[in-house]
Amino acid sequence: MPVYNERTTVEEIVRRVRGVPLEIELVVVDDGSTDGSREILESLAEAGSIDRLILHDVNRGKGAALSTGFGAASGDAVLVRRYGRTRPTSSTAPGSWAGVRIACSTSGTTSATGSSP
Repeated sequence: MPVYNERTTVEEIVRRVRGVPLEIELVVVDDGSTDGSREILESLAEAGSIDRLILHDVNRGKGAALSTGFGAASGDAVLVRRYGRTRPTSSTAPGSWAGVRIACSTSGTTSATGSSP
C-alpha cells in the first residue's frame, strides 16, 4: 500500500484493510511523507498491524512506491487498492474490492490493479 502524506486517514485505512476476511501480508511503502504519516506507520508496524514497512527517504512517486512494494511482497498475488485522499474512506469498507484486476508480471509474480467505481 503506497502512502504519501496521509496522516489523517492512514490509521483507519490500515484498520479497515486488516478487517478484510482474508489472510494477507500488508506491505506499506511510505513515499517520503513529511506530515507525520511515517511516525504513525512506524507505530502501527511496531504494534503488528503492518507486516512490512518500507520507508523512502524522499518522495519518488506512486509508481516507485508500488514497485518497491511489489518487490517486497512474498505472496503469489499482490492486491493494490487506492486509499486516502485519492478515494473517500467510505470506499475502503471491508470486502470492497470492486474493480480489482489480476495481471501476471514477467517476473512470474501475479499482481492485481484497479480502482473502485
